[in-house]
Amino acid sequence: VDHAPDDAPAVCHLDTGVLRGHTLLEGSLASTDLHSVFGGTGADTHPNGHGTSMAGLALYGNLEPLLMSSATVSLRHRLESVRMYPAPGERQIDPLDYSTATVSAVALPEAARGDRRRAFCLTLSTEPDQPGEPTLWSAAVDALAAGTDIVRDGEELQLLSTPDPDSARLIVVAAGNVSKYEADHHTNSVNTPIQDPAQSWNALTVGAYTDLTQLPSHPQYAGWQAVAQAGDISPHTTTSLYFNRTRWPIKPDICMEGGNVLSDGAGFYEDRLPTLSLRSTGHQSDAALTSANATSAATAQASRLAMLAMERYPSYWPETVRGLLTHSAEWTDTMVQQLNH
Repeated sequence: VDHAPDDAPAVCHLDTGVLRGHTLLEGSLASTDLHSVFGGTGADTHPNGHGTSMAGLALYGNLEPLLMSSATVSLRHRLESVRMYPAPGERQIDPLDYSTATVSAVALPEAARGDRRRAFCLTLSTEPDQPGEPTLWSAAVDALAAGTDIVRDGEELQLLSTPDPDSARLIVVAAGNVSKYEADHHTNSVNTPIQDPAQSWNALTVGAYTDLTQLPSHPQYAGWQAVAQAGDISPHTTTSLYFNRTRWPIKPDICMEGGNVLSDGAGFYEDRLPTLSLRSTGHQSDAALTSANATSAATAQASRLAMLAMERYPSYWPETVRGLLTHSAEWTDTMVQQLNH
């Protein structure tokens, strides 16, 4: 691996921290770029190493084809991380405080490296009380994306400045995942609204589709089938079809690979099968690999795509990169066929 130079643009993860010592990540994540809103370690504190696996996808994309090759991987961007997930013994973040935590998380890398171009990758979410309605969290994301300085004042946000185009930020947000699986995954996704803060107007909201349909060869899965066909929306993803169409934007803005789900046809589902997921960096050791999926994985890949565009077009505004990703996206043949019916 040839890691990008220190002044390259970076994906900044607002997640559960990152195992910086991983052999595939260390050369792209400086110790000074590992932060925490809790003031402690920036290392991954999630039991499943969520932040570490997302960092791998944001840096490399799906690792599987790279692991099958002996070619040199030349990276064009770097990583940053801000841990927003509490370690054992640390205070829990109240849902209202996610707005404050996000403001603090964005400020940390900007204070350390204000000259660096970056995209913020926010893969944390909560279930909405009123789907599609603005919340403190989504309003904070909107204000930050527009380049506005804000502070929380009770249950409201106080704007400290007008939007500044020179301070605008690209914030890539996960749409959030369904809470259960159904054989009719289209209806299930329609009935499950995207999570807070993915309703943010100014964020690039990412859902999941899938091309992964390879069934496992193990005898225990004999007769099981993939829930979604190739090119379909992923069974993991949520939608905004229940939102008020006259008032709110359609979300997600784009979809990236988020994996598939296996079903036995009798109500049992396997949602983390390796053959129906992506390969990424794990947190169990400095050389561990793991499987990743759902809208978090899709969002990490979208952040990588944004960085490739930022590196290629250094003069483009964050809004321009967001527009490039949205307007260059195309529906798959499977999606088009479903619309034609």
